[in-house]
Amino acid sequence: MKQIINYRTEVSMPIHQIFNTSNMSYNVRFFKNYTVENHFHKNFELIVVINGEIECTINKMTEILHPGDLALCLSNEMHMYRPLGEAYYCCIVFSEDLIASFSNEVKGKRGTSIRFNMSDAMYAYINESLIYNKNPDTFLLKSSLYAICSAFKQQIVLEKNTDTEHALMLSISNYINEHYLDDITLKSMSEELKYQYNYLSRCFAKIFNMPFKDFVNTYRIEHAMLLLDENKKSIAQIAYDSGFQSVRNFNHVFRKKTGITPIEYRMNKKAKSPDWEMEISDPTHDIFNE
Repeated sequence: MKQIINYRTEVSMPIHQIFNTSNMSYNVRFFKNYTVENHFHKNFELIVVINGEIECTINKMTEILHPGDLALCLSNEMHMYRPLGEAYYCCIVFSEDLIASFSNEVKGKRGTSIRFNMSDAMYAYINESLIYNKNPDTFLLKSSLYAICSAFKQQIVLEKNTDTEHALMLSISNYINEHYLDDITLKSMSEELKYQYNYLSRCFAKIFNMPFKDFVNTYRIEHAMLLLDENKKSIAQIAYDSGFQSVRNFNHVFRKKTGITPIEYRMNKKAKSPDWEMEISDPTHDIFNE
């Protein structure tokens, strides 16, 4: 039966997750009835639906995923997930150097559809070797990820990504990612990227739907959250190390972005994980046959 694909003309502002860019890394998280807002990052991301239905959007293309369905977000593709009622799903984020050959092959391309599947035997292998394995060795990890990439490549037709708006979004995001700790402005960025100020200003407003300063502060707050997780530096030192000129402004922006103060965030991190982040607890439990 032909897949039904819907294209979203309006999606929430894309957030560049700077903490999903490290090399030789992967992490597994489980989500229950949780919406993951529109975002992108350098690393690849796999979603596996366990129970219920998930509305999955990648590059403005949307499909409904059912139990056992998978979707793979390539490097720097915008994506978001929304549960349709009760739903439980798994997300695996992994760096491109773990699947270097596949990464090189799909660079500059995008899928023409989203959903794909694996055989029962391959599901069992992935379940045991990757999803519930807390410490797989490098060879087991790579073999599992390449098996997933193979299934993706066999079922998903790829085409050249000619989206100029997406290319500009990446240029802007990469520039800000490199300079957000500095005192940058839209004007200084337009000069560095060799665009006319008025043109870049219009494009920025269209793509990100927020003021330039607010977007830069998103990077700074993510950086501050990483420093707060370390639980070592003072709030004042973290504010200055994150590109803010004053502690007062840092507290104001942090509360605006997260709903809590930096001190409250640090205290919450000491408590147990939130409800939507499940710990891997039973390596013998087969999530694909629930």
